[in-house]
Amino acid sequence: MDGKEHTTRVAWIGSLPANLRIETLGLWGQPNLTLLVKGSTFYLHAPDEGRCVEAKATARNVSRLVSVPLPVEDLFVILSGQVPVLPFHRAEIQYLDAQRQWRLSLYRKWGRLVERIWTNRIGTTVNRIDVFDRSGHLAYTALFRRFEPLEHFLIAKEIVVAGKQGASFSLEVERLSTNVEVPAEAYTLNVPCGFHDGP
Repeated sequence: MDGKEHTTRVAWIGSLPANLRIETLGLWGQPNLTLLVKGSTFYLHAPDEGRCVEAKATARNVSRLVSVPLPVEDLFVILSGQVPVLPFHRAEIQYLDAQRQWRLSLYRKWGRLVERIWTNRIGTTVNRIDVFDRSGHLAYTALFRRFEPLEHFLIAKEIVVAGKQGASFSLEVERLSTNVEVPAEAYTLNVPCGFHDGP
């Protein structure tokens, strides 16, 4: 993004393992930007400008819409109001008296820290996560607030995600539905796209 603050309404649908469609909406509810991920391919379509870009579905390309470089799988889970839990081999849990919270640290092989998860003092909701890159540096932080029940889960209705470079985005969930039947054509753009072999 350009370093400025932007506010927009967003609608999205998704299905695992790697299908995601996000549309930013104009004043009258019409889509003015579409981000589409289908498998390992990423599309960004701006109909008002007549532009469409096709590229690899990397975290950096996803950041064109949400400012913070996030793996598609993590973005899907966060948009669902839930917490991404990265693959791990070992876990440690610690109660932090000063913060009155539990902290769960997840490690891969050879002791590499991949994620830290903070829960409330009774362990029913996750308030924050820190996700680390392969070098052990902080990749992004996500804060979860205002939990409401949905089916058998507590879903965060307010989420703030911040990257290591200072970019961030916040999400306020108005409505969330699960187990919705999504037609296959929802993950297809019927416009020609130019391929961009970016990072």
